[in-house]
Amino acid sequence: MVLMTKDGLVFLVMSFTGKEVARIKESYIGALHAMASRLQQIAVTGFRDLWAQRLELETRDANTFQWASFSAKRMLDRKRELPGTKDEPDPWQSREDARRSCRHKT
Repeated sequence: MVLMTKDGLVFLVMSFTGKEVARIKESYIGALHAMASRLQQIAVTGFRDLWAQRLELETRDANTFQWASFSAKRMLDRKRELPGTKDEPDPWQSREDARRSCRHKT
């Protein structure tokens, strides 16, 4: 058994001469062109499929972000509407504001 690279096979085949070898060379070149054409077709189709998947994921991500933003805003509005207790700190104050308000109470 002989292991040979593609380039080695091309080099060997192209060194032969004769009518039968000419047909082999022509069919080899034809097969290379067919393979290149098929690979190009796969690459274009694969690229289109990947592009469609990317757009679908971006759309889904944007929709998810919009729903999360909407839900978060509604939760904050609802928390602001609920009455709090006197001892409960205001969740909308910054920590520094909360510390200042605690110092003034004592």
